Amino acid sequence: MPSETPSPDLHQWVGRTQIERDTPSALRVAELAATLDDPQSYPPGSAVPPGWHWILFHPVAPTATLGPDGHPPRGGFLPPVTLLRIPAKLNGISDDVERCRKRGA
Repeated sequence: MPSETPSPDLHQWVGRTQIERDTPSALRVAELAATLDDPQSYPPGSAVPPGWHWILFHPVAPTATLGPDGHPPRGGFLPPVTLLRIPAKLNGISDDVERCRKRGA
């Protein structure tokens, strides 16, 4: 099976990194722990369990700019490709976002 080479336009995204720093408030961490029935206390500056970063640190974008998959538009850090973001599609999130748009929510 031949490997596909990205188009020259996409080469500028190869090797990119993005670093953002933030400190979640103690309240946000406590709320997430309560949501997940985690009885452990997480004092400010302590490590949180793996995967919590996906909930505590995420891109912030106005709802009106979200794509049909519920994610911010591509072209900044991620290349402007037309591939579907499978997890959102499998979970029906894109349908929910579209229903909200049609209702004006």
